[in-house]
Amino acid sequence: MLADTDSDGFSDGFEVEHADSGLDPVNRNEMLPQVQWLTDFALGAFCGDNNVCRRDSFPWLVGNILSSIAVYGDVRDFVANILEGNIFNAGLVAVGFIPLIGDATGAAAKIVRAMSHLHGEDARAAVRLLLQVMHADDSAFIDVMRQFEPGLIGRLEARGMNDAGMARIIVSNSTDYLKRLLDSSALLAKPPYPHGLPTFMNTGADGERFLREFTGVPQYKHTLIPAPGKGDGVVLGGRFPDAIVTTGLLRHLHEVKVGYVRGIFAFTQLRKDRALLAANTADSVTWHFLASNRTGKIGPSLELLKELERTGTPFYIHFP
Repeated sequence: MLADTDSDGFSDGFEVEHADSGLDPVNRNEMLPQVQWLTDFALGAFCGDNNVCRRDSFPWLVGNILSSIAVYGDVRDFVANILEGNIFNAGLVAVGFIPLIGDATGAAAKIVRAMSHLHGEDARAAVRLLLQVMHADDSAFIDVMRQFEPGLIGRLEARGMNDAGMARIIVSNSTDYLKRLLDSSALLAKPPYPHGLPTFMNTGADGERFLREFTGVPQYKHTLIPAPGKGDGVVLGGRFPDAIVTTGLLRHLHEVKVGYVRGIFAFTQLRKDRALLAANTADSVTWHFLASNRTGKIGPSLELLKELERTGTPFYIHFP
């Protein structure tokens, strides 16, 4: 059985492959019905940008952008994909039109205007389309995004990110999510990186190697720490932190995660951490989040983020 993290009927691998169409392996994709797709697309393509015809959807945006470049055969193929139920292919067809666009600035302006009204997968797809319109020029993409999200771009730059890293992080993670993450009361300030910023990590093991270098314990082996019997009414087993740093008599635990993190396992680890602190078995616990090279995603789910904040667990976001 293929993994389907967000339980939306599309396998994770399929959603990664078709990310340009707005599919996402960790956020549920609610696909518009065929008729709705066609209606919004047609309004964008043939009715124009006015209060009567405008729709706050990605299909309308695609139709509006393609209205000046698509020819009969293109529209026929586009409609055929939708009627066959291949809505993700319709998104790919739209991306295929991008090289035909002469006025990239005009198309980018249309996307930016629409982005403030789009939400969820429509917003994510619009950001990806913007990068396509800019012909994968990371610097040009960031220049346009700076007009739309100046605060976010400034904060990412302050954390040392370059245009390529920012472009991938923004395309892979919603701007609203990134702002919420940066506003978190539990987020720690950007630390010094004597060896340079971390990269996108291929595996969890890569994240653990980074953590060992970051904490200065390169020879660390996973050590079982027996947890107290119960935490929040739940029977707890032992805890295997990814690094333990001792300072005199103090013991500091560190946990590292790669990519977008959610699920019961992370919540259980957090409960164990709080139980260890309450029992004075650990003096501090810090979590670390790194970006995944496979998905481009980084950080905890909103539910896990709220729990980190509620429990006062500090964390780093190691932006690449």
